Amino acid sequence: MLIPINVVTNHKNLKYFCTIKVLTYQQAHWSELLSQFNLFIRFHPGKLSTKPDALTRHWDVYPKGENTGYALVNSHNF
Repeated sequence: MLIPINVVTNHKNLKYFCTIKVLTYQQAHWSELLSQFNLFIRFHPGKLSTKPDALTRHWDVYPKGENTGYALVNSHNF
């Protein structure tokens, strides 16, 4: 049983990504990868946003001493 994941995005094209009939090679690859998850994509316009998301602004999810550009998962966050 897959746990439902709610994705809130300000990219409107992601809302319709799953309903597109003709996909490019890259889109087909991502569609196949994302189909392994129980995703619910909801569009929220950026102009209506008031606060940045907590994960990308949280200091302890990034590796210290390195600037890899990737966030790490902290087990205490879950």
